[in-house]
Amino acid sequence: LTAEYLETLCTVHLVWIKDELRGLHIGTELLLKLEEYIKPKGCTTIQLDTTEFQAKPFYEKLGYKVVATLPKGFKGHVQ
Repeated sequence: LTAEYLETLCTVHLVWIKDELRGLHIGTELLLKLEEYIKPKGCTTIQLDTTEFQAKPFYEKLGYKVVATLPKGFKGHVQ
């Protein structure tokens, strides 16, 4: 996971879990730790990008919401 924060906004640039480690809740733990880390610093918003075929359901399960889509984003997939 790579991310940065400035005041109330945290931007996640990359979350990547090796295929063989997926399903072990590592991604969930990483995002929960990020939230735990930035909250006391005054961050109230986490922004990230994904495509419809990647991790969208994963983020939604954690409570993240879609606020915008790009119909012809990454390689023609909705982003």
